Amino acid sequence: MIKRLIFQFSLMFLASIFSNFAIADNQATPRSFPNTSVWLSHYNEDILPYWIMDDALGTPIGNFPTFRNMSGHIGNDSDRYVRALARQVYVYLLGFNLTGDDRLLAYGQKGLDWISNHAVDKGKGFFTILDEDGKPISTTKSAQDIAYIASAYSADYFVTRNPKSKEKLDEIVTLIFEGPYWNNENGILRDALDNDLKNEVPFENHGTDLVTLLDQVNAYLLLYTNQVSHINSRRKLLYRLRHLGDLLVERFLQDKIFWNTDLNRVNYKAKHVDTGHTFKTYWMLHRIDRIWNDEFKYSLYTKILSNVEQMLIDAYGIDDNSFWGMRFSPIFGVTKSNPDWWIQIEIDQLTADLSIDDKSFVELLNKKSTVWLNSNFIDRGRAVRGIREGIKWDNSLYGNEDGWEAKANQWKNGYHETEHCVVLNIASHAVNDVSLTLYFALMNIQQAEGVRPYIFLGDIQNVKELGRIDGTKLIKAAVTFENIR
Repeated sequence: MIKRLIFQFSLMFLASIFSNFAIADNQATPRSFPNTSVWLSHYNEDILPYWIMDDALGTPIGNFPTFRNMSGHIGNDSDRYVRALARQVYVYLLGFNLTGDDRLLAYGQKGLDWISNHAVDKGKGFFTILDEDGKPISTTKSAQDIAYIASAYSADYFVTRNPKSKEKLDEIVTLIFEGPYWNNENGILRDALDNDLKNEVPFENHGTDLVTLLDQVNAYLLLYTNQVSHINSRRKLLYRLRHLGDLLVERFLQDKIFWNTDLNRVNYKAKHVDTGHTFKTYWMLHRIDRIWNDEFKYSLYTKILSNVEQMLIDAYGIDDNSFWGMRFSPIFGVTKSNPDWWIQIEIDQLTADLSIDDKSFVELLNKKSTVWLNSNFIDRGRAVRGIREGIKWDNSLYGNEDGWEAKANQWKNGYHETEHCVVLNIASHAVNDVSLTLYFALMNIQQAEGVRPYIFLGDIQNVKELGRIDGTKLIKAAVTFENIR
């Protein structure tokens, strides 16, 4: 009798917790993972409206405002952070890849043109901040900024095979690995340089920062490498990826954590010492390992990646209906704290990728992605919806629109939530063994032969030409993939 009462109380307790995540509006499609339609609807219904309203597109279209309020309207700060412009280009180009919506291709290409026409500092990389008229504001140039600006060009090369974007990416790779950002004396990247790229300047912490290396992989190099068909060019880029991967392991990994700098091993409260950066690094190593194995037929990081399963279990916690844990502790391993949008997304993406080969990860992700889809990260109270930057652990709101509830600022943009939809959509098709269709805008249909499904591998099952895209010289191609891995 006592056991039955305890069991009934447990069910009531779990039900009360789950009620905190109830969806405000009914959905015909179960909101879960793996699911081959929910991530497309999540992008179209919950994310895209905030990014296609007039205020998001700028004047002229492509001059995307960095700062907008919760309703999507332009704020008082008119500066344009070029990394945010580039991330918004990614939102549209990957949205086109996901949906085939021609409007998104046009928005993305106008944003890329604005960057190319106003932010390129010839021979010196990119200006990192512009005013609202597109005039550069002199400031430092971090390697992390360069990486995220490059994300616009890698997204464009992925979707369109634009040779100008390939040329720009090759310039960026040279700048990072052979130019002033590479520190030959220390064998690692410099965090930041002055506007003329002559002098190293302080970044965020003493030592080299994890994101200086990690975001070269995540923001552009992995996607670019995976799309290059010419064997010698691809292998050269693969060696660049391996070099970065080896440095991440050698200089930053200790006690299964990827620390925020190559010097810190004691301060668990430091910026970037969190599950988001650590699991993101494991994910990038897993993907480097995959395409390296595809090319050279042997693995690089098998032993290191063996850490991941138990760490994900620790981050999962004891409650099916809670968010992923976010901070590390020398005593408790992973601890809970108020969740940050991008960290929930990064851990979902790693888990989704791992689930393609190991179905034991599917159950973990099903619970956590369902929590995400039902949570107040999605702003259902406004017509434009969008994704909040942060909420409290119990799913309640901060109630401060100038703080953690931002949707668009110098770092918060639509990039992470769009990639979330892309990756979980691809992984859902792979786990369900269902063919996947993505959309490309190409000069000719023959270019479709070399495309791959984002940073994943897959075999092309079918290519369908859908006609010329209005206002361009490009042909829309629907490419269907199978055997995604």
